Amino acid sequence: TISLTHPDPSTLDAILKRNGHVVQRTHSVVSPDGRTRTQTVTGTNVQGQRIDNVVVFDKQSPAT
Repeated sequence: TISLTHPDPSTLDAILKRNGHVVQRTHSVVSPDGRTRTQTVTGTNVQGQRIDNVVVFDKQSPAT
């Protein structure tokens, strides 16, 4: 199951559960100018290994 919360207009939190156990937490924040989203992911993968990732997305200008 996935549980989503939207604590403020620029933040989204997700908790993913499998068989009632939390397997992943994701925290996403959009910058005030709307051009960057930073996503932090923690949890475990299907092999039981720890996941700790930070991903940054930058908005691209349209191709001309």
